[in-house]
Amino acid sequence: MGGAELSLFDTAMHWQSPLHVALMQKGPFADLLRSHAVPATVVEAGSAVLGVRRGGGWSQGLRAVAGIPALSWQLAQLARRHDVVYANTQKSLIVGGPAAWLAGKPLVWHLHDILSPEHFSAMNRRLPVAVANRFCSRVIANSSATADAFIKEGGNPRLVGIVPNGISSEPFKRDSAEEIAALRRSLGLEGRKLAGMFGRLAAWKGQHVFIRAVADIPGLHAVIVGGALFGEEAYEADLKRLCAELGIAHRVHFLGFQSDIPRLMRMMDLIVHASTAPEPFGRVLVEAMLAQTPLIASRAGGALEIVQDRVSGRLVAPDDAADLRDAIAETLAWPTATSAMVANAYGVATTRFSTEVMIDGIRREIALALPAGAYTAPASSQPFPAEFINTTKL
Repeated sequence: MGGAELSLFDTAMHWQSPLHVALMQKGPFADLLRSHAVPATVVEAGSAVLGVRRGGGWSQGLRAVAGIPALSWQLAQLARRHDVVYANTQKSLIVGGPAAWLAGKPLVWHLHDILSPEHFSAMNRRLPVAVANRFCSRVIANSSATADAFIKEGGNPRLVGIVPNGISSEPFKRDSAEEIAALRRSLGLEGRKLAGMFGRLAAWKGQHVFIRAVADIPGLHAVIVGGALFGEEAYEADLKRLCAELGIAHRVHFLGFQSDIPRLMRMMDLIVHASTAPEPFGRVLVEAMLAQTPLIASRAGGALEIVQDRVSGRLVAPDDAADLRDAIAETLAWPTATSAMVANAYGVATTRFSTEVMIDGIRREIALALPAGAYTAPASSQPFPAEFINTTKL
């Protein structure tokens, strides 16, 4: 599951008011919601709609158009029983815009992506911006970097409110030091210095930069958690080939997709974020802070709003293996300074990026979308009118 889905799950679990989630396909996310008693309905989208990719052009979009009216009509019927249509991704925005209009409900779009050429085709930048300008009452951006990109693409700045993602600290407190040590032993990594990297395997995520940096630090093992999605299996093969060429295949461990991220993060000696293009937020950064594991991140995008260099972590130039190598070596060599940064980072994560702060921010933005006087108190403990939440992945 991606960051947008995890953010929606966190929101649903902490909302404390009636809501209903509508999904465009069956799968693990629908199962996760239902296993936690979150009401969810699957409104099946056709392959043309689900097949639209970030880099897809207008021809791909035109093939998907035929399936949108029926989806919007079905979603409008659900929306009539709720107060707000909340779209969590670009696809849900495209379908949810007409649905909200048909149902006569305000539409709020939670934007989790940087709409830039590095991430999206021209169609997948211009179309959601046009739909947002036409149908949205509010656009929630998960960072200033995300908001700035939306506005740069022609988005109405008066619609935008910034609400950083919030992540619960509780999963990072569950396991004892003995249990973390046992995890290391079970993976055959006892006694090793471990640098971890978390996220799907994709060239812009920078796993190749990470591998090159680790290659120059004798004795350091790299643990890569995540797998290939969206046809990026060739990149995974390239990474393993790179490890062999550098002679460090025995020091690089590919764990694939894992469900218990907090335990694995706590197992590491440091965590690296090596994206070569700006991240909209960088959920893994806050998770590393909550794991109280030293963090090194690329100096771009949302990371600049989360990590302060040499205060709560290290920032390095994107796509620069030498700079990353030096920061890793310094982090391992200076334990006193590193411990201070870890303590600062934990304080930042638990105060600025908690689920409570995120929920209050979302409530505040939704309140602005409602008719005047319909809702006045944004505190998370206050009941809120039922929402209809619609999501799918782009």
